[in-house]
Amino acid sequence: MTASTPRKKTRYAKLRRSVQLHLKLVAAVANQIGAAVENIVLGAAAAGHQADARMFPDPADPGLVCELRFTHAAGLPVPALAAQITLRATNRRRGDGRPLADGAAAALAGCAADAGARLDLVTDRPRLTELATVLGAGDRLRFLAGPLHREMMAELRWTAEDARRTGDGIEVAALELDGAD
Repeated sequence: MTASTPRKKTRYAKLRRSVQLHLKLVAAVANQIGAAVENIVLGAAAAGHQADARMFPDPADPGLVCELRFTHAAGLPVPALAAQITLRATNRRRGDGRPLADGAAAALAGCAADAGARLDLVTDRPRLTELATVLGAGDRLRFLAGPLHREMMAELRWTAEDARRTGDGIEVAALELDGAD
């Protein structure tokens, strides 16, 4: 065995972890796209249109993530979740680690099932830590990669008035930044 053998194994292990992290980031982005598609489908139904979504519709074009087709659908019931679209918000506030209130997990799983989905609720600390690492890597990538950084900056709304006026983007206050940030 030569002295370089352990280095090769170490490099392989680092490459493997890097590939695993990349795949998890891809999964996280796919999840965000899924959430956006859900909002489109709900909003369309509330406006009287049936939205049919096909995810990854063309195997020859892996960059085409979703195809949406809209048809007018008079009398379509307004989904209860449609009213929540404009109320949804995300912040970066650090949680205290408390478990969900009794019945909350079952209620969330029921909402997912009603929408034809399945809820995968992560509660164990090692998996939460792993997910935090993946999300943190995604945030870091958005800050350091030029095109992603420009896209992120275009999404930021610097004041509450900007957020209200545009009705889109991320209000900077929601980032929960402190003086060190």
